[in-house]
Amino acid sequence: MLGLWLAIAFIAQHEAQHNLYWKWLYPVIPFLVAIGSLALPRLIHTFITRNEVLWGMILYALWIQGNELNRQYQLSEQLYRPQVELGRWIEENISIETEMILDNIPACWIGRRPNEYTLHSWFDVPTFSSVDELGKWALENKVEWILYFREEWTQAPTKAKFLQDGGTHRGEKIQIQEKRREDQYGWIWFRVEQISSLESDRSGSFQSGE
Repeated sequence: MLGLWLAIAFIAQHEAQHNLYWKWLYPVIPFLVAIGSLALPRLIHTFITRNEVLWGMILYALWIQGNELNRQYQLSEQLYRPQVELGRWIEENISIETEMILDNIPACWIGRRPNEYTLHSWFDVPTFSSVDELGKWALENKVEWILYFREEWTQAPTKAKFLQDGGTHRGEKIQIQEKRREDQYGWIWFRVEQISSLESDRSGSFQSGE
């Protein structure tokens, strides 16, 4: 297990403060504590007994891991809860006929059980150089919602870099408008709408107001 963790730690992309780094480290700790508590008295040959070393290392490990557990919990509340809430909002407000570009935690949340949603990943869509290119593809695939992530590994910045600042992007036939965002983790939730539909809605509202 120690060899497996070291291999993951050396080749993985996660920094030492990343939650997944600690996720892989946790299973190794009990074994290291037990082995270390047995080996340390043989090395130091001092006045402490094996039991004292064992309890000392266990308490120290619990204190360290308790602090890290609390830190990871607070981090999850800040970074991951908003994504879970977005997943819940999608289930409550968006019909299964609506297609979306969705990745990361919201996609995993919806996929936690069988469903009929059609979700596109940034890994599977083509690269879009303009709003019109993305709009044409969205119309062809009936995509009405897009979740953009700032992180490079999600492929979103590579596939649609022009969405990185959020806001409203208007093309020839399509409008992509920011509806929600979270800047600490870095994601933006966009609505895709046909311009003809928007103009029709405005016209209808104006006439009804008269």
